Amino acid sequence: MKELTAIVQEIHHFGSGYCQLKLAVPTLLNIEAGQFAMLKPATLFEPLLRRAMAFYQAKTINNTTLVDFIFHILGRGTQALAQLKPGDQVEFLGPLGKSFSSIPAKELGGALIVAGGVGTPAVLILAQELCSYKIETHIFLGARSSDDLIGVADFSALPAKLTITTDDGSAGEQGFVTQSLEKFLQKQQRNFAVYTCGPEIMMKRTSEIAANFGLKTYASLEARMACGFGVCVGCVIEVQTLNNSSYQRVCVEGPVFDSSEVVW
Repeated sequence: MKELTAIVQEIHHFGSGYCQLKLAVPTLLNIEAGQFAMLKPATLFEPLLRRAMAFYQAKTINNTTLVDFIFHILGRGTQALAQLKPGDQVEFLGPLGKSFSSIPAKELGGALIVAGGVGTPAVLILAQELCSYKIETHIFLGARSSDDLIGVADFSALPAKLTITTDDGSAGEQGFVTQSLEKFLQKQQRNFAVYTCGPEIMMKRTSEIAANFGLKTYASLEARMACGFGVCVGCVIEVQTLNNSSYQRVCVEGPVFDSSEVVW
């Protein structure tokens, strides 16, 4: 974890209120799939707190790390980030959180990625990693409409099978992404590691479907965060392990959890 000042390289608006922000961070960072950063315009005093953003893409050039984030413009914090221009400074704290692990997929020889809405950016680095290991990977992306789909071109460029669903049928199959997942699994006779990120109801249903087929799911959860490194304890969720219930911090023990332990 490093607290640095990043510089805006590019910013693009697309779809129904989405923004892609590319930053240059003046150091080499080891960013793992599913991790996040806390961001805030450097000159902004209100709102006070940074916003948690999952890394979408990351690469290093010389002694600089270029990182991309995609977010939905909803409140004052994201509105402020969306108004940035190339050359502006951003308060950057990261990388933070526990990452996805590719080990379960390596052991089983296959992976299923189920993502929806603004959860989609959190799984691109994971998909790239799985494909780099030549693990059979199937990606299921869901959204309300074609205007809410994120990263289709980047996911399509990977050597993985991509299934797209939209609630209104404006792109791909009509219906929920979990329905496509269930239909796929009904035709399979092998094991996969399942990874998911998106709306809570989607992740819960993904976990239920996977469990019905004897598969383990790893879910990247979202929670409101003030600090991003566990001090404020404002992002706790309830987990259940070995008949014991406890609370864990999404920013430290997560955001990636074994979904069978999450009290949905």
